[in-house]
Amino acid sequence: MGAILSPILFVWAGGAPWIVFAGIAVTACALVALAEPGGRRAAATGLPDLRQRKFGVLVFIFLAVVIEVALFGFGPSALIAQGATEFGAARLTSGFFAAFLLGRLSLYWLTRWCGADLLFLLSISGVVVTCGLAAAGWQASGFVASGAFIGMAFPAFYVWGTSLLGTDGRIGAAILAAGLVGGAAAPSLLHFIIGRSGIDALFLILALLALSMAVMLWPIVALTRPRPASGKRIVGRI
Repeated sequence: MGAILSPILFVWAGGAPWIVFAGIAVTACALVALAEPGGRRAAATGLPDLRQRKFGVLVFIFLAVVIEVALFGFGPSALIAQGATEFGAARLTSGFFAAFLLGRLSLYWLTRWCGADLLFLLSISGVVVTCGLAAAGWQASGFVASGAFIGMAFPAFYVWGTSLLGTDGRIGAAILAAGLVGGAAAPSLLHFIIGRSGIDALFLILALLALSMAVMLWPIVALTRPRPASGKRIVGRI
């Protein structure tokens, strides 16, 4: 909800970010008084041995988070560069995060019919289509719709990754770390690329990146899907 409201609040504050950040800081300080320690520690700490070849699959969540950061971090600038007003870009960013939320909530129902591996593939394939639409001239609809698909990526990969990489209690930490590294590296990577191609090419770049991911994912998903003796596929649940 904070992500949905913050772009509109930014415009409402007259484009002065310090007002928004000050409000967040005051709210956070007030909430500290209500916080209580968890009282228990995780059974497994640290990271597993990431030198094992199977952990190469973490590159997909790294890239998925790069795309996510690119969309909400650079997407509004791309929209403004292509003619949108500041208020229009803020409204579309709120729409992006509303779609993002709906995409994550949809997993509650989709997972009843589809495995987490296929949902992650669907997420990345959806980004190909929506960013392709944005690059082809449907910037507003493509940008907002991309939120629904990229919103599905992390939860779907987390479930698929934990089932694919083994029972080590630290697998979850490795997946989270890969995502955080993607979030931290994304601004620098995107600045390097966009600095040469221009912000106008953002959606095309993301569509091509997602397409490359989808092409690499297809054989991995096909080879790693468990098949019981009866020939029926096992569907993972989120």
